[in-house]
Amino acid sequence: MTGSALSNSLPPKAHIKKMLTPYQHAELPRSLGMLANSLLPYLGLWVLMVLSLRIGVNLSLCSLNKLRLV
Repeated sequence: MTGSALSNSLPPKAHIKKMLTPYQHAELPRSLGMLANSLLPYLGLWVLMVLSLRIGVNLSLCSLNKLRLV
């Protein structure tokens, strides 16, 4: 495909800019929700693994191995 053929198949820059305008600014509540959705379960699993060390190292290693499969 040549450069002119490629440019003919793409939408005009003004159309692309208009389509992307809503995504130019971050939304703080949505960003915080995504962070909480990722970090809280991660931290919770770490706490459970540390607590499982009191029971035995084998349990902690099994838990870590199972988390790798998820």
